[in-house]
Amino acid sequence: MKKLLKAIMKIVIGLVCFVLLVLGTVHFGERIWMSEFYSNSEKTFATPGSNDGAVQQGFDYVEKDKVFLVASYMTDTTASSRVYVVDEEGKSFYTELLYADGSNYNDHTGGIECDGEYVYITYTSEKYPSGLAVFSYADILSGKSAKMLGLINTYNDPAHCYIQGGYMYAGSFYIAENYETPAHERIETPSGDKNTSLITVFKMDESSEFGVNPTPVAVISTPDCVQGMCFTDDNKIVLSTSYGLSASHLLVYDLDKVVPQTGYTFAGTTNKGEEFSFENLSVSYLDSASLVDTIQAPPMAEELVYLDGKIYIMNESACNKYIFGKFTSGYHVYAYKYAESK
Repeated sequence: MKKLLKAIMKIVIGLVCFVLLVLGTVHFGERIWMSEFYSNSEKTFATPGSNDGAVQQGFDYVEKDKVFLVASYMTDTTASSRVYVVDEEGKSFYTELLYADGSNYNDHTGGIECDGEYVYITYTSEKYPSGLAVFSYADILSGKSAKMLGLINTYNDPAHCYIQGGYMYAGSFYIAENYETPAHERIETPSGDKNTSLITVFKMDESSEFGVNPTPVAVISTPDCVQGMCFTDDNKIVLSTSYGLSASHLLVYDLDKVVPQTGYTFAGTTNKGEEFSFENLSVSYLDSASLVDTIQAPPMAEELVYLDGKIYIMNESACNKYIFGKFTSGYHVYAYKYAESK
């Protein structure tokens, strides 16, 4: 019996050592694979919700309160989506999202932005036209629940959003077969690139319902797999692109090389079959003519935050849906020192 127990212990110890070896190899292998990224980045706070069923998507920073907002849907599709509020010390709490009738808001929660009294979260569902779901910022800070106040139609199927310079940017995501975009979003650019997604641009307006003028003023043509965006201090726009286990990429475009064209007609059909047409819009193309840098980043990067010369990158790889990020970098948000890399 003792010999049997000893043999079992040896097997158990061997398996534990093997698992530790594999995890160590994965961890250090990723550090080597992403050595350029890590050499210019610093680890910040733990990605909130990674151990409780949340799948992180949206990411924003609210300057006046010095807090980050993280929008997540849940692996339990019956549970309410959440917004995590993270303070400067990395401490967090969450608020559950509800529909206006008080039922669980359990659709796919995507990008998030805050402006004044409102929080905007990209919305995709069969129930309503895709766009931005609007919540009260005060309710998001409650740590209890926040009811949806209404919807803003963005005339695309937005996966990310960003507010900059008095404008709201809401962008779609494309990957062949799995996440297709309508034909009017797939555009050949002046440089010959075949872009597949659109960012629709709206003027922030306090006099309009929910603070956003509902008529788009411009569109921006973008490539595949865009999960997030940010603007930098040196007049660049950075797109976060990722899908699956492959490396993410930060695509840096020089806005001085982007020449907007006027007189564009933006027309198509919403996901609910409603036709729309807007004339005399501005259109810009993010393509090889203005792409000035590509930064390789860890897999499953989502939305971005630009703060004090750093690009904060959050990814979903450490959530319970994917797990592998718990053993690599996904368990923390990293700040890429963009200003120092220039």
